[in-house]
Amino acid sequence: MTGGGADVAQRWIESTRARATQLKTGTLDVHPRTYTSRTRGIPRPSHLERSKRPIMEKSDPRDPKHWIPRDVFAAYLGPHSDDMLSYYDKALGKKNPLLMSFSPLALFLLPAWLGLRQQWGMWATFTGLIGVLPLLEHAFGISIPNGAFVGTAVAMGMMARGFLLTSATGQYRKLTRQGLSGAALIEALRDRARRSIPLAIAGGIGSVVIIFGLAYFASMLGGHPFP
Repeated sequence: MTGGGADVAQRWIESTRARATQLKTGTLDVHPRTYTSRTRGIPRPSHLERSKRPIMEKSDPRDPKHWIPRDVFAAYLGPHSDDMLSYYDKALGKKNPLLMSFSPLALFLLPAWLGLRQQWGMWATFTGLIGVLPLLEHAFGISIPNGAFVGTAVAMGMMARGFLLTSATGQYRKLTRQGLSGAALIEALRDRARRSIPLAIAGGIGSVVIIFGLAYFASMLGGHPFP
């Protein structure tokens, strides 16, 4: 190494030692932009650490600004949906998407109403919940009062419109996070809950068949199959 090179190396070593000493004593003002690999080996000050997790804004589901807009909801429902739009207006005024409301079909034959509105996720949840209770009775040797079945059906029937609004809002927000907006967003959601009489019939009959089939299977496991 030449004399000039040795001098440069010596000055670099002395400068590094001085910076390390100042850092330990707290007399060195370290800025994130100047804290580079030249100070490698020196622990990075905790106040310079930055969180890698993005800050996510928590949304209140009761805040109407997070709901699906009324015009988009109308497209989601399709024609002949004045009752659901009236429910939307009422829920908006109360700032509660899960208001109790009376719909005869939803109250007395909820699976048919869910089929009518093509809400197959909720249809499967209701049918599975009611259908699995007899199996739970057999598995755990317990007896569930008939009132539990009736109460569950009534509660879900009274909140059916609210469940539909909540589901529509969830789908709306998912698509907006994917970057859809305007006409493209409306077209993506259009008629997803459009009324369908054939599907209402299929939903009602299908749910009854599954529920009674599971009940019969549970009675066979218990040794007392009903005719």
